[in-house]
Amino acid sequence: MRTRSKTAAWNVVFHMLSMGVSSVAALVTVPINVHYIPVDLYGAWIASGNILAWATVIDPGLSTVIQQQAAAAYGGGDLKLLGRITGGGVAMNTLVATILVFVASFLVLFLPSILGIPADKLPYGELQMACWVSCIGFFFNVAAYAITAVCLGIQSSVAVGTIFLVGLIGSFILQIYLVMHGWGPMGIALATVFRGVVVLVGDGIYLGYRFLQEKIPVLWDSAVTRKLLSLVSFTFASKTVATFASNLDSLLIVRLISPEAAVAMRSTRSTVDICSSLVSRPAAGVAPVVSHLAGAGELESKRHQLVRLIKYSIWICLLAVTGLIALNKTFVTLWVGAALYAGNPTTLVLCLSLFVVALAGLFSNLTTAIGEIRSTSVVTAIQAAVSITCLYVGGKFFGLPGIAAATGVGSVVTVIYCAKLLWKHRVLTADTVRELVAETLRCVLALAVTTAVSILFVHTTVSWVGFVLAAGAVVVVFFAVLYMISPSLRSESAKFANLKRFLKR
Repeated sequence: MRTRSKTAAWNVVFHMLSMGVSSVAALVTVPINVHYIPVDLYGAWIASGNILAWATVIDPGLSTVIQQQAAAAYGGGDLKLLGRITGGGVAMNTLVATILVFVASFLVLFLPSILGIPADKLPYGELQMACWVSCIGFFFNVAAYAITAVCLGIQSSVAVGTIFLVGLIGSFILQIYLVMHGWGPMGIALATVFRGVVVLVGDGIYLGYRFLQEKIPVLWDSAVTRKLLSLVSFTFASKTVATFASNLDSLLIVRLISPEAAVAMRSTRSTVDICSSLVSRPAAGVAPVVSHLAGAGELESKRHQLVRLIKYSIWICLLAVTGLIALNKTFVTLWVGAALYAGNPTTLVLCLSLFVVALAGLFSNLTTAIGEIRSTSVVTAIQAAVSITCLYVGGKFFGLPGIAAATGVGSVVTVIYCAKLLWKHRVLTADTVRELVAETLRCVLALAVTTAVSILFVHTTVSWVGFVLAAGAVVVVFFAVLYMISPSLRSESAKFANLKRFLKR
């Protein structure tokens, strides 16, 4: 039997598993890519991948809208509305995917001009062919968005998570094999196609099975479709600006500095991106359940659980910041070599930005799930516009540290506005805000103590064994200090001591 608690738990589990697989794969594939692909070609591939991602602005954020609307309809027991949302959403999403492949293919023609690197210094023929294959991968991945969104909306967690993991693991294995056998960027592109096909076909078969089992008719309703379009108009605007902002950094680095600097930034930022994903995954995992609660009118009664989720995220995020400050240089040096480390100032700025970026992602996920799609989309667009401005100014005058700071500066806007939306829906109150601020300050104290202690042993970390021991020490010291000063952590530890009781809550 599907219950909200089980669905939320499995969603979080699969989100964390997929993040873990992606993280491990990134740790493995980046050194392999650097070893088997010339650094200048790999740097150009990274930048061209960002350019191709701009084509996804044609995807107006349908999956976000469809998931929220489907979960709310399912929570309210309106299966006919769910069928209409599915019919209109899948039709629109298929059209979007078709347009996407043409737009992306058109952009590939202008790679030499966009990258600004002379044709005699890069094998553009090889690069463009790989990019065109990536366009096909984009098509399959985007075509799967709506189907996956409906699956999540009807509280499917195990099946969707399993299918995604199969596609993810298979694509990474395929990528490693092809790159090591001389396929270069084409190997990465073919792996993208493989993942898209697995997710599209797998989720499509499962959704058909569920709809037949529950006798949900897939219908076309112009009124429902118009409502989806009205919501999509907001997500489209925000997604357009956000996509440019999130994929502009590598291109700016290539143009303002060098392709090699883009690789160094990617290597240095990889751990930060992993940590940011780690913090945002739980909120993304519970989003379908939050929408289900909102549809059933039971959101305020679950405020305590949502505040606990925010608290967990703060703990994880500031632990990650602590570890990055202490160990990121050592990790990158052991991983890909000191030559691909972007420097201590860049790492420090990335660490300072991580907390704000992660909190913005957490809050915006929750507000979107609640149903504040329009407001969240507007503030996301504002955040992206601020980030774009900061990217150019920061890169122009401060180099890599300036680019590293841009996203954090823009995210401040989202944190403030989405916090107001959560206040409006009574998820945040004066008491919960004071509680969260106090917990954040306790974590900062634990961060300071742990960082001071880490100075004693970080300089001796010259091997992977030493790194693992140092990382373990950071975790132990951070949580030991926090346990002594945080009543919330002590309370949660007692709940986790009885896992069965915790899962029933």
